[in-house]
Amino acid sequence: MLYNASFTFGSPLTIPVTAASPMKARNIALERFVSMHPQYGDIVHHMASKLPEKRFMSVSMSAQLFNDKQPMNTCVDTGWHLDGRMNPNDVDHYALICFGDDGTRTLFHRLTLDCETVTSIPKTPAERQALFSSLLAHDLHDESVGFEVPNATPVYYTTFDFHKGRAVKKPASRLFIRVLSSNHIRPAR
Repeated sequence: MLYNASFTFGSPLTIPVTAASPMKARNIALERFVSMHPQYGDIVHHMASKLPEKRFMSVSMSAQLFNDKQPMNTCVDTGWHLDGRMNPNDVDHYALICFGDDGTRTLFHRLTLDCETVTSIPKTPAERQALFSSLLAHDLHDESVGFEVPNATPVYYTTFDFHKGRAVKKPASRLFIRVLSSNHIRPAR
């Protein structure tokens, strides 16, 4: 199984970021998200059109303002990790875009790994960390093995592409939008 071998870049995009006051939306059905946040409709539909069509399409979004008084994370998991179900027979597909300052955008792993296919999906955070540590064979917080996605540039990837969030300790802002196409992960209700 090849890991970190499927991500690709799209062309840089622009959106009216002025509407991005701090907020979070997690795993909202695509059309419901667009009806709630029409200012992001064009970009969300553009990114979704580049993904394989599956049963469910959902959107997650995070608009964050960072300061130097209280460090904040851009993601729940700031270690190298995989999203989704890790099912090689029916892969989840993603599109993400980050508008933000250097040091706030998602990192992707730069090395392609040829490892055994995961045969059992880890159920706990500790099991996931143990699996990821064994696959990558390095510290899960080592950022030297990754690259930061370019500002305002869509990235398309699958559940088998390692990436990580960031711990931000300086004044900055970031808008993150991710579209998921999956046959198994249903949008939140």
